[in-house]
Amino acid sequence: MTAPRQPNPACEGSVTRWGTYVEQRLGELERGEGDYTDLCKPSAAVVASARRLAAETFRDGTPAPSVVPTADGGIDFLWARNGYDAEFTVTEAGAEFWARQRSTGRQWDVLAPEVLDALEGTP
Repeated sequence: MTAPRQPNPACEGSVTRWGTYVEQRLGELERGEGDYTDLCKPSAAVVASARRLAAETFRDGTPAPSVVPTADGGIDFLWARNGYDAEFTVTEAGAEFWARQRSTGRQWDVLAPEVLDALEGTP
C-alpha cells in the first residue's frame, strides 16, 4: 500500500468517481443485504476499516470498484479496467493489494501511483 493520504471526504457526500457507489455497497454489506451463500457477512469493524481505507487511499478520479464480500468476512474492492486487474482486500487482520497488467503479466503488491493512473485512464 502507499503511504496514507489525508482523509478524502468522499464518504461524507463530496463528489468523486467512486464515493457514492462505494458508500452504497458498504452500507448494504453492513446491513447484511444480499446473498451471502458461501460467504461471511463482514463485521462492523471490517466495514468501518474499508470506509476509512478507501477514503485514505483512493483518489478522487479513481473509478468505482466492484465492492463484494469475501468468503472469510472481508471486503474486496475490484477493478478490471484499461488492461489492468486490481484487488484491494480489507479483512479483520488488515489490508492487502494486488494488481496485474494483463498485456505484460507485470504484478504489484502495493498500490502504486502508476496502477491508479492506469485504472483512471491517465497517461
